Parts: sequence; structure tokens; C-alpha cells
Amino acid sequence: MTLALVRDLREHRAPASHEELADFETDVLAGFVLARASAGLADSTIRNDTNHLGPDGADRAGAAVAVCPVCQRRFTPAGRRRFCSDACRRAAWRRRHQPPTAAIVVPPPRPRRPITVYACPSCQARYLGEQHCQDCGVFCHRVGLGGACPSCDEPVAVADLLSEEVPPTTTR
Repeated sequence: MTLALVRDLREHRAPASHEELADFETDVLAGFVLARASAGLADSTIRNDTNHLGPDGADRAGAAVAVCPVCQRRFTPAGRRRFCSDACRRAAWRRRHQPPTAAIVVPPPRPRRPITVYACPSCQARYLGEQHCQDCGVFCHRVGLGGACPSCDEPVAVADLLSEEVPPTTTR
């Protein structure tokens, strides 16, 4: 078992120098080589895996290294190849040829004022679609959406009809 040192990440740290970056890159590459060697791969295989890439991600021979648009893996394209594997090519084809989703139809906007019930704060008169009391000359407050009562033709708000709390019913 080893003891590790932990550094406080809140303290300000100077940017890494070129030597520190080179040491870090060497450590990472050494870990990569050890992992590949423990998997039973020869040194020549490891060297061939890393030597062909330059610092900009392009081949040392000048060939560009592409990124697969499906899985985001880097690969060297051959010819007109756009995907790293046939599985990614098929997945892209399936994505392009999916049936179109049904469009959501939003109804055109309707003005709410004609179906809103207003009440006068002083005389308690109710109006449907009128915000100003004709008797008192003051502005009314909104009660809610509603309409005219079918029997007496007085403005009635939906909130008045549903004054009791109705529990939701569940169907099985």
C-alpha cells in the first residue's frame, strides 16, 4: 500500500512550465506503455500505435486524422470514408432515415378578455369581457375565466363552479 499526498485545490498555482509538461507527458506515455505491455503487446506494436501521430493530431506523413461524427473517435480516413467503422456508418444511416416525428400543432392564440369574468370592487357587479364598471366608473378585478350562465345569463366564473376541492379519480 502507498501513501498519497493530496494538494489543496483552492490555493493558486503558477502555470506549468514546459519541463513539467514534458515530464507529465512522459509519465502518461510510460503508463500507456506499461498497460499495453501488461496486455502482452510487443514494443514495436506500442511504438507503431503512437509514432504516427504528430502534435496537431495529423499523421506525420501529412494525412489528416478525422473524428467520427457518430462515436467521436479519431481515425485515419481512407478515400472518402467519413465513419470509423461500418457500425457507425449504419447508425448514421438509421438516424438520417428515421420517420419524421409528428408535428405538434399549436392552436392559434385566442384573446382571453371576451371569456374572462371581472368583478367591481365597490358594487360587486360582474361583467363578462369588460374591465371597467359602468355604474361606479372604476376598474374591475379579474375573477377568472368563465361565461354567461345558461339559465340567468349572469357572468359566472369557472372557479365559482368548482369551489369545492374535487379529488382526482384514478382508473384501473
